[in-house]
Amino acid sequence: MEVENKVLDSMSKTDFSPISSGVAATGEAAAYALVWEYGNVRQTKQGPRTVLGVSAATGAPAWLSTQAPTGYVRIHEPQYWQIIKDELGKMDIASAEDFRSALQQTAERISQRIVKIIQEAAPVGMGPGSGALRDSIQEVACNDPLLQEGSQDRAFHINPQE
Repeated sequence: MEVENKVLDSMSKTDFSPISSGVAATGEAAAYALVWEYGNVRQTKQGPRTVLGVSAATGAPAWLSTQAPTGYVRIHEPQYWQIIKDELGKMDIASAEDFRSALQQTAERISQRIVKIIQEAAPVGMGPGSGALRDSIQEVACNDPLLQEGSQDRAFHINPQE
């Protein structure tokens, strides 16, 4: 009974505002990271190692990379959901002194695991800087400004409502 009271007391004092954590492409590779995912709708003719397809983001014709014609992020969504379930299942809320802190730590572990999947799946070009996209994929810490309102146009979201 004492453990239950401790948990309930911790939860009653918790700030339940959203906790956000994520993954981002940083540096120069951020400029083209989503082109690899959704294709280049501005390209007018076939380029080296491209194939004409349909952008998953817009439904419009787009030139897609032959290395990742179905993207490299969204195709792993079932794995992301499994990671979320696994990590939430590991939470020991009975011993959590600070429930919000425990949730933030869980969110960060989720992001760290998803980073590894995306890095492994990211296309690698040829020549200098060919691993730049993989190297640019990093965890975004909890509640980083990148995850706040106004940055939604630069984000890829996992959303079960869609």
